[in-house]
Amino acid sequence: MWMHMHGHGHQLVGRVYDYLENIQPGLARKVFGGVVTTSAVFYLAVRGCRYYRSWQVGKERGQSARDACQTLRDYLAEKEQEEGPVNREKEAMIVSLDAKQLKEKLWRGELKVLEVLRAYQRKALEVNDELNCITEPIFEAEAMAVDLDLLKPNQRGPLHGVPVSLKDTLNVEGYDNHAGFAVLVDKPAEKDADIVQLLKGLGAVPFVRTNFPQGLMTFACSNPMYGRTGNPHDTSRTPGGSSGGEGALLGGGGSVIGIGSDIGGSIRIPCQFCGVYGLKPTVDRIGNKGHTPLASGQMLVRFCMGPMARDMDSLIVLSQELFTPRMHRLDPAVAPLPFRDEVLEETGPLRIGFYTAIEGSSSHPACVRAVMEAKAALERKGHKVVQFTPPRAFDTFCELYMRACFGDGDEENQRMLKDDVLDVCVRFSHYLQKLPLYLRRILSKVIGVMDPPLGRMGNAVCRLPRRIIDWWHLQDQIQAYKQEFLDAWRNQKLDAVICPGLPYPAVTAGFEDHVLSGAVYTTLYNLVNYPVGILPVTTITQQDIQRVKDPSVYPRSGAFEKFIVKDSEGSEGMPVAVQCVALPFQEEVVLRVMKEIDSTIRQ
Repeated sequence: MWMHMHGHGHQLVGRVYDYLENIQPGLARKVFGGVVTTSAVFYLAVRGCRYYRSWQVGKERGQSARDACQTLRDYLAEKEQEEGPVNREKEAMIVSLDAKQLKEKLWRGELKVLEVLRAYQRKALEVNDELNCITEPIFEAEAMAVDLDLLKPNQRGPLHGVPVSLKDTLNVEGYDNHAGFAVLVDKPAEKDADIVQLLKGLGAVPFVRTNFPQGLMTFACSNPMYGRTGNPHDTSRTPGGSSGGEGALLGGGGSVIGIGSDIGGSIRIPCQFCGVYGLKPTVDRIGNKGHTPLASGQMLVRFCMGPMARDMDSLIVLSQELFTPRMHRLDPAVAPLPFRDEVLEETGPLRIGFYTAIEGSSSHPACVRAVMEAKAALERKGHKVVQFTPPRAFDTFCELYMRACFGDGDEENQRMLKDDVLDVCVRFSHYLQKLPLYLRRILSKVIGVMDPPLGRMGNAVCRLPRRIIDWWHLQDQIQAYKQEFLDAWRNQKLDAVICPGLPYPAVTAGFEDHVLSGAVYTTLYNLVNYPVGILPVTTITQQDIQRVKDPSVYPRSGAFEKFIVKDSEGSEGMPVAVQCVALPFQEEVVLRVMKEIDSTIRQ
C-alpha cells in the first residue's frame, strides 16, 4: 500500500511541476527550489532551537548545582556565626578517622552525628573547590543527622551517623538522575534506589552526590552540565570513570565511604587512578534497582552497584553491612546471603593465581611491580601463589564483551544525545557511530595498522548481532566462555587471583580514548561475573618512568603503548593498584586477600 501511495505521490509532484512550467517556463524550478531551501532552513532552525534548548538546560542544571554548593557553604558559615567558632582540630580528627573508628565513636556518643556531618560537608566542599567532584549536596542530610542524634543507643543502626557519598546515577528521592543528558533533566526520582534505602535504614547519612561522564560508558569523568573532575594526585590527569567523582572525593579525603556502579570497571578504574579501595560484587549480591536506566534491556553483561572507600577497614565495614538479607527483603531477586565473617577471618593458606599482563595490552612496569609486590606479601602470609593465564582474554573482550554491551549500535545514546551538547568524552564514539557501516569497517582497518588492539575492538563493533538468533548465539558463546574460564581456574585449584587493576596509571584528561584497549583488565570480570576488589599497592617512581621508555622492558606494538610512554612523563607519585578476584558470591574471600595484602605492604 505504501508503494502504491508513494507512486501516486511522485505522479502528483510531476503534475504540479508540469502545471507550473505551463504557466511560466522556469517557474517550477524556482518554486521547488524555494520549497527545498525553506525546508532546509526550517529544519536547521528547529535543530538549532533544540540544541540551544539543550545547551540552556545543561547550563541551568550546572549552575543550580554550583548554587547548591554555595548555599551549603553559606549555611555552614551562618551556623558558625550563630554557634561560635568551629573546632578545626576536632574536625580534622573526625575526617581522619576510618569508617570503623568513626562508627565506634558515634555509637559510644563520643561524637554527635551532626558535628560529623558538618565536618565532612566542609571537607567535601574544600575538595570540590579543587577537583570539581561533587554534583550537589543532599540537603536532607542535616535533618537526618538531627533525628539520629535523638536516638537511644539501642535504636541506633550498624552505620549510625556515618556519612556516605553517592554516585550521581543512583536515585535519591527528589533529585534528578540524568546521566548528563538534557532530555532527562527535571525528572526527579520518586523514591530512593534500593541501596540508598538500605543505607538510610542502617543509619548512614547520604550527604553528597558525585560526578560522572556523559552517557557513563567511558572512563573519562566529564559532562556538559558539571564539567570535568580532576584527579586528587594531579588535577591534569583523569580520575577515571564512570564513578570518577566518587574516586576523586574519596581520594581527596572528602568522604570515607561511598557507592559506585560498575559494568566494565567503573568502580575499579577510579580506584586505580585515585588510590582508593573498591569492590565490584557478583551481580545480585547487592540490589541494583534505582540506577540510571541506560541499556537496562541489555542482560548479557549486567552492571552492579558496589562499595568504595578511602581505606581497607572502611571498605570492610561498608561491605559487611551491604551484604545482608535486608537487601533481599528490598528486592527478592537478590541472594539472601549474610556477610560471612568467618571466611574473612580465616587464616589457612590459599592457592592464588597471578598474572601481570594480558595479550594485546602491555602492562606498565609499575603495574607489573605492584602485582609482584602483592604476590610477595601473600607469600609472606603463607599462601601459595602460582602463574595463571586467563584464557583468550583479549579475544573475548572484543568478540563477546564489546558486542554485548554495544550491541544496539549506540542507538540508545544516539537517541538521548540527539540535539544535545556533546561532551568531549563522547564526541569521537558518537560521530563514529554515525558513519555508514562500510566506512567504519575501513576506519577500523586503518586504525588497526596504527593500534592493532583498538582496530580489533572497532572491527568487533562493526559485527554486532542483527537478529534475535544472533543474540541467542552470543549468549551461548558467553556461557561457553564462562565455563572455559572456570575450567582453567579449577584446573589450577585456585581460591583467588591477583592481577593489575589497569595496565597503566591515570592518563592525562581528555586522552582516555587513546587507551581504551586497557579496559580488558577490568571488563573480563564483568563478563564472567566474578567479584573483584581493588586496592592501591604502590606509586609510580622515576625508575618506573625510565623503565617504560625501554622497549625491552615495555614492548610497544602500536599507538596505545607509544602514548603510555609519552604520557608517563610527569606521572611520578601516581597510585598503582592490584585487583583481587574470587569465584561468584565469594566476596569475603576477595576482601580477605585484599586485607592481607594491605596489612603486609603497609607494615
